Amino acid sequence: MVKTHGANVSPDEVEEVIRNTCNVVEAAVFGVPDETLGAMVVAVIVRAPGSDMTEASLQAALKAELSSFKVPRRVFFYGFDELPRTPSNKVRKPALAEIIAARLKAEAKVEA
Repeated sequence: MVKTHGANVSPDEVEEVIRNTCNVVEAAVFGVPDETLGAMVVAVIVRAPGSDMTEASLQAALKAELSSFKVPRRVFFYGFDELPRTPSNKVRKPALAEIIAARLKAEAKVEA
């Protein structure tokens, strides 16, 4: 569970909606620490070949299916082989969350 703004978000639920609504190869949803929200819901997506999906288009599609607090505030796109994986080829979400948290921190420094 991701606790954001006092509400619980099931990553599995959001991932299922992404897989059923959007043209993706893989989706990983998790929380990263956020000073304001407690945790920010983020999604890492592996686009299907030929997909031109953007962060905004994915968020718009999810807003039609999910409560607003469940829609990932940030969406990142990676290639299949760029994601940390277990020997059984599952995404290692804790390792991926660290990568994304570092990326968000670097973006915040650039904006400041």
